[in-house]
Amino acid sequence: MISIPIAAGDSLDAMVDNIGARAFYHDADRHPEQYMTRPGVPFLIRNPEVGAPEIIADNLRRPRVVDRFPHPYIGADRLKNIRLPDHLFRAISEYDWQTIQYLGYVASDGRMNLIATEGTVASFDDPSFYLPGKLASDPVGNYFGRIIRLRYTDDDDWHIDRYDGYAKTQKQIPLVRIDCISPLIVTCVTEKNGYARFVTQFAHQTKG
Repeated sequence: MISIPIAAGDSLDAMVDNIGARAFYHDADRHPEQYMTRPGVPFLIRNPEVGAPEIIADNLRRPRVVDRFPHPYIGADRLKNIRLPDHLFRAISEYDWQTIQYLGYVASDGRMNLIATEGTVASFDDPSFYLPGKLASDPVGNYFGRIIRLRYTDDDDWHIDRYDGYAKTQKQIPLVRIDCISPLIVTCVTEKNGYARFVTQFAHQTKG
């Protein structure tokens, strides 16, 4: 397991990029090779010769990665190079992390599950929105959490939820699947003019 090294001044945003949690973001700033210009067109268009990876579900709802090549003009996109995902990502509380180490497996605490039967939920991209302290109902205070990266395998019975697109499983995910864990992250929830506000950063970057 790798504890992600963070240099002084590094941001949570930079760390999310560095661990590959935005591999399926396809904006031109991140992936200029996926775009091209065309005479008479005043904006960038997708390059039909360069595939963009995306997550799909196979006929058993298992996650798969494919490269999508857009049609050069009008027509169906081409999907090529189907393969297994490398990783999933999950935001957890610090209490969750201590419990995972004690039990030896990852299981949901249900903190942000919509229904009790959802099981353990993970994402193929940035999970930081789900760090503790991000709920509108969370009272003022400091909330401690981490981001973990899980190696993907079909053995863990992950499936893509057809309604929200997240990966979910009813299995207990072994601790050894975690191959990356962030430093401690704190979300500081304050209130101003009746509205909750929060700032999320690494715990070692907070004052006091």
